[in-house]
Amino acid sequence: MALVIQDSVAVAANTTDNNVLSGKRNATIDNNVAGLVTVYATGSAAGLTMDFFAGKRNAIERSAMNTQNRFPVKPDDAIAGGILAAPGDELSMPVENTTGGALTFFYRIEVEEINPSRLGG
Repeated sequence: MALVIQDSVAVAANTTDNNVLSGKRNATIDNNVAGLVTVYATGSAAGLTMDFFAGKRNAIERSAMNTQNRFPVKPDDAIAGGILAAPGDELSMPVENTTGGALTFFYRIEVEEINPSRLGG
């Protein structure tokens, strides 16, 4: 069973929320497991971009998303999947609003926990 983080956040005009996952319990990978992460996202209108980090690895860089103005639907709104998160990694997702008005960012993060021995290292 996957761990899930799903939420929405309003991003003010011409600003960046440095980490919409801040304070979410499932945004830190347990020290005893690794994770395969899938990121889903939509926005209320064009003009939002997002990054996604697993630890220090920038797995998604300045990506736009569908403008459906609703929570993401699987699999239609997947941005990326199979992102490896190592034991202890913190997940972070900065979101930038490049427009002159406030926009809403909707997201869903799924983390499939795996035994680190499956990684072969």
